[in-house]
Amino acid sequence: MMVPDIFIPKGSYDAATVVALTAQNATPIFLIGLIAFIGGFLQQFGAIWAGFRDRSYGIPLICTLWSFAHDMTYLSNWRHWMFANDLEVVRWAWVQMLLYGARELTVGYQILSYGRREAFPGMSLPQVVVAYVLLQLFAFALLC
Repeated sequence: MMVPDIFIPKGSYDAATVVALTAQNATPIFLIGLIAFIGGFLQQFGAIWAGFRDRSYGIPLICTLWSFAHDMTYLSNWRHWMFANDLEVVRWAWVQMLLYGARELTVGYQILSYGRREAFPGMSLPQVVVAYVLLQLFAFALLC
């Protein structure tokens, strides 16, 4: 079906062209993404290490909740990323999300273990766990 030109915003692009160009340039895109991935992991694991060292948490609660919702949503669509498309880049991104999910679970553990009095003042551990789960569900609802 053809879309009239008046409905195409200026500066938009053809998605098929972008996918084709991405497939043709998969290696440089992968290498640039790998550099960003390594840098991000160094930063995040530094924060996690400091959190265990200082018995605190190094990544804010809201960031952890939002990232976990995003990454788990991406992971839950594994059939799409692995079979419905033909881009190696998104398959590797799916694998990367497994590592990010582990990172977010670790920070969640730090928040519940070391930071619950700061993040959830006046609450008992069971109340904190319920509040954390409800906040995580709220993050999922906002994302979807």
